[in-house]
Amino acid sequence: MSIRVSNRQGLILLLVGLLAMNGVARAAQTPSTERLEYTFSYRGIFSGFLSMRIAKAIFILQPDGGRFAGRETRLAAMQVTTEPFGKAEMIYPIRYSYRSWLDREWRPLLVNEHLETDEVSEELLWFDREGARVCRYVKRPDPVAAVASLPPRELLEQAGIASQQGRFMEKAGQQPLAEDTPVWDYLSMLFYLRRAKLQAGSRLQLPVFNGKRFKHFQVEVTRERLQAGGWDRPAYRLDLSEKGRKRGIKTSIWISDDAQRVPLRFYAKRAFGAFDGVLDPDPAGSGDLSEAARESLKLVF
Repeated sequence: MSIRVSNRQGLILLLVGLLAMNGVARAAQTPSTERLEYTFSYRGIFSGFLSMRIAKAIFILQPDGGRFAGRETRLAAMQVTTEPFGKAEMIYPIRYSYRSWLDREWRPLLVNEHLETDEVSEELLWFDREGARVCRYVKRPDPVAAVASLPPRELLEQAGIASQQGRFMEKAGQQPLAEDTPVWDYLSMLFYLRRAKLQAGSRLQLPVFNGKRFKHFQVEVTRERLQAGGWDRPAYRLDLSEKGRKRGIKTSIWISDDAQRVPLRFYAKRAFGAFDGVLDPDPAGSGDLSEAARESLKLVF
């Protein structure tokens, strides 16, 4: 392929599909770090309607994320790269990092999002529950003059952003947020789904804040056998739809029907194509997968 897409099109090609469905596996009653790796493929307009592998996504959960805002935290992270796939690198190389610090109740406190394409962008999303607000800070090309617009030092230190770099970040918006409001970011939403009592036929309502606006997702739960990417096992299928969005947009997640609740597959259909991400099997037992994932693989290999 020889097409080169614009910055906006490139984000649509990969990140819109991923961000609507990204999920980090929760630790399966173990203090160790959880790591799951997925291969994402795309089929649609940009690939001539042929299936094309485009990215590796690694999801990590560290049970100890340090203290932030006076609370013990967990650190959930997602890393996405097109580096292993030459065609995707040629069309639109992406290095993407999304980190979310969660309190012990799995609620988001701070999100750091970093994207490198032909440009570099960075954002901070602060769920200030004591201050009853959620604030968004974005990176600017020049230092910010107004001190009141800069992120608090505690945010920069938690995210590992140097003070000098922090001078280039500016407050871009603020929304009211009650301290006990059950609102999630994308990663904590998936934690909630994995810990929820899932039952075929049930429907869940989930409010999510993406930094710019609140989204209200409805999740329909069914139970089916997942047969994809080497997997053949019972799973819960979660179909997500956003209130107010037009039809034709589809997002589904398959979670293993066992105590571990491992995310096995993600699927997103958009007008320009479909994205499919499947948990990479590790039959050799290299140790890269979590104990929960390896336990699930015993049913396959």
